[in-house]
Amino acid sequence: MYAEHQLTSLRKKYNKTLWTYIGVSVLSMTAAFLLLYGQATASATPLRWLILAGAGLVLAAMEYAVERTLYKKGVKAAMLPAGIILAALFLFVILSNVGLAGYMYMVFPVCLGFLFNRPLIPAIGLLTDYRRLSDGTPRETVGRIKANTRRYRAAAGRDFHLLFEDELTGEVHLLLAGSMDPTRRYRVLYLPHSGLAVGETIPDNVTFDPFGNPIEREASESTVEKPEYTEPDDAAANAENPYSAANPTSEELNPNSPARQKAAKFSLAGKICKALGGVGFGLTFVGALTLQDTPGSILIFPAVLFIFGGFLLGDYFQKQDRKLRCTRRTTARCIDTVRRKSGKHSRLCPIVGYEVDGISYTAELSVSCSRSAVGELYTICYDPLDPKSVRIA
Repeated sequence: MYAEHQLTSLRKKYNKTLWTYIGVSVLSMTAAFLLLYGQATASATPLRWLILAGAGLVLAAMEYAVERTLYKKGVKAAMLPAGIILAALFLFVILSNVGLAGYMYMVFPVCLGFLFNRPLIPAIGLLTDYRRLSDGTPRETVGRIKANTRRYRAAAGRDFHLLFEDELTGEVHLLLAGSMDPTRRYRVLYLPHSGLAVGETIPDNVTFDPFGNPIEREASESTVEKPEYTEPDDAAANAENPYSAANPTSEELNPNSPARQKAAKFSLAGKICKALGGVGFGLTFVGALTLQDTPGSILIFPAVLFIFGGFLLGDYFQKQDRKLRCTRRTTARCIDTVRRKSGKHSRLCPIVGYEVDGISYTAELSVSCSRSAVGELYTICYDPLDPKSVRIA
């Protein structure tokens, strides 16, 4: 049978995902109340607002169906909801500039109806899976990511929809899981309605009986895969980095060491700065809405300071935090690339795979790479207490 720690991880991911969906819906409902309550109560026909919100529900259901269809075909569709919202805002601007300003506020209930109902649709799938999860009977599959579908690029450390092929039945499952190495085999626990999944790597010479018990088989020389690369000599790296020894020091493993306490302060400062950046976006939105009726321009200047200062300082503090925590050096191999946009520019970043104490991990590095970077080696540093947290060496 599957390990208990996998079931525990699936339950944690279930609770986090479900409450995230519910939280987004509550925030959308709160925004709808604040923005539309005055106009809806002042209107002689409040039924119109309910009909428009219902149109947002229909739009959310249609978008969800289209998104699932695209994912099942291996097509990237993560930005589809954001595209719909941007299109609605574009329509709002068009109506306000063509003499139809009286109709532009009708866009808001449609948008808010969409934002409120869209996360509730996958939440229904999660609630449907609750009984199976509480009974400890999720479904199980063994195999690999389906060939030629990994290239829509799930960022390392983030959950994303991917196609997973069972090696025994050939059945393809649409799973919501973290980044996986397309060259490795995985044993995956998943929930059938929501697709929520967790997986662990397994050796190529291990199979499973009908009851899910592992059976190790002897691999013949003809079936043994030769490594695609050899580990480089780390003598020079060890001379430069005092923390590159085979075993972590007691100070590195001490969660209350002075270095980790300082790193915790940097981490807290980074979270506060990014929260201020989010406040800046909120002030910009409120200022834009009230610009014509009240002195909303007063909010714009501090909003810009919060946005730029918050996110820039947040990135700086995050780098300092990882510099203090990620002290163990190892070699990682690029298994995929992902394109990241920054304003008008974009760049390719490598997703690398590496092993710590026999356990495989993947991570995205914040450096540029070429389209042919798959297979290249990178020297990285990881946190011995949290191997998923890495930085480029």
